[in-house]
Amino acid sequence: MARVKMYKAALQATSRAEALRLVDRLLDDVTLAAKVIAASGPYATGRLADSIDKDGPRITGNIITGSVGSDLPYADTAHDGSPIHAIFPKGAPGVWRFGSRKAPQLKFYWRRLGRVVYFPHIPASVNTLGRSHPGYKGKKYLSEPLQVFGRAQGFRVTTVRL
Repeated sequence: MARVKMYKAALQATSRAEALRLVDRLLDDVTLAAKVIAASGPYATGRLADSIDKDGPRITGNIITGSVGSDLPYADTAHDGSPIHAIFPKGAPGVWRFGSRKAPQLKFYWRRLGRVVYFPHIPASVNTLGRSHPGYKGKKYLSEPLQVFGRAQGFRVTTVRL
């Protein structure tokens, strides 16, 4: 979630109505840019971009705030990325019964093959156990547009995790 705050000094320099218009325009710009970034690149289905929405602007005392973000469970990972990590079946993490038909299996769509596949772990090699997912850099679909548009309008920009 990205948040913009306009502090008292900025409010004194402009009218409250103009300050609200500036924050609203900034939130609109960040929302549009975030949707474009989230909808691009590999594995983009458009679901994340469709879920991005703005909230605000709101006045609390002398501070005007607003936020842009998504409620999807994977939105933070898509934004910030993830380190190299293991992927195991949910049925029995850390328990491996190779050769048994009762072994927990991962089921997923493998884009390169164009079909659904089943494996006891990713990427289906005993030598790579525990190093299953290569990690993900992250799209920074909220923080980068916020920095660009916010600083262009002279805002003090902060990014917070909610």
